[in-house]
Amino acid sequence: PNLRADLSKSFVPGEDWTVGDGFYFNHGTHVAGIIGAADNGYGVIGVAPDVELIALKVLSEHTDSGDFSWLMAAIVYAANQGIDIANISIGTILPENGAAAANTSELKAMFDSVSRYANERGLFIVASAGEQHQNLDRSQVHFPSVTEHIVSVASTTPIGWLVDPYTSFFNGSSYSNYGRTGVDFVAPGGDASYPGEENCQLASIERPCWVFDFAFSTISDGWGWVTNTGAATAHAAGVAALYKSLHPDASPEDIRAALKGSAYKIGATPGKDEVFGGGHLNALGALSIHNNKSFALHQQESESFTLVREEIPTNFELTQNYPNPFNPLTTINFHLPEQSQVYVGVYDVQGRQVATLVDNELKAGCYDTYWNGRDENGNTVESGVYMYKIIANNYVDSKVMTFSNN
Repeated sequence: PNLRADLSKSFVPGEDWTVGDGFYFNHGTHVAGIIGAADNGYGVIGVAPDVELIALKVLSEHTDSGDFSWLMAAIVYAANQGIDIANISIGTILPENGAAAANTSELKAMFDSVSRYANERGLFIVASAGEQHQNLDRSQVHFPSVTEHIVSVASTTPIGWLVDPYTSFFNGSSYSNYGRTGVDFVAPGGDASYPGEENCQLASIERPCWVFDFAFSTISDGWGWVTNTGAATAHAAGVAALYKSLHPDASPEDIRAALKGSAYKIGATPGKDEVFGGGHLNALGALSIHNNKSFALHQQESESFTLVREEIPTNFELTQNYPNPFNPLTTINFHLPEQSQVYVGVYDVQGRQVATLVDNELKAGCYDTYWNGRDENGNTVESGVYMYKIIANNYVDSKVMTFSNN
């Protein structure tokens, strides 16, 4: 219901912007659902369900291919129509050296020009980093994601999420391109990495367990699972749309700074990571980074914990925070087998209290709490090791975590 047919357009000669009838996977439809499927109690809900969606067709539905000029024309059209966010979940990889290098250089110059034109007219562009599992730091150029003024997003995945809901979501997808220079940050795209073939059940749906690590969204005349960097890009585009709704005057550079500046620091490499680039998409952090109330201040004024599972655990437990290292936000999970007076605090290496995360009486269950290393003025704590501690009735435990401001 939020699809704008009046502005939707095809740039493929001889094809309408719509697609043929039937029940089948359609990439654009799947991506659009992740971004903005309406909150109408039917099907799935997008990251930003109140957006207006404009479909711009740049690949033939019959050949699955297209011309770069069609994509450039669509970007210019979007900019001229005053559209706020452009999601490009397609692309191709070309060599940076050798006989084709001249063509690659010319193409990059053209995309740089088009994206600059679009940014100057207020269009924020996010594009997928591609699925060739190539290191984009090594003589490989992915278009259009490597282009100036376009944010490049690669993919991460859980592995066996329905087998273990607390499994890490910060694994690089096996197919995703990667690199420090070719990836701005990463976001959920899914993968089939889980090695088992047993079935899992969610509500009334039973599938092989690895299926539930995929992205679930709209397809033609229905819903379906898929795994690709296009899904990752769609998550980023949805968060960008939410940011724009909070800050209508935000420029494309403001949106870029919010998404990149709030990204979770993951990976072992200092600074930009060779797999995860600038880190993992952090929706809550991005929406708080330039808000009048930062997430840290919001924590002081509201509950800073969430009951994530009412199933009663058998033991008290404090788990390792994730991500770790992190910047600026991390999640800490704890389990309560009985109603408890709970305290969770953060301390520096000298034993000084840095933050109180929980000081409440809570019913039995599994909880998440959060620590943001940025205060209400946008300043971050010093890089280094911190300890977090829980006291729940007679249970006491502590663990260490690392904040990286690189």
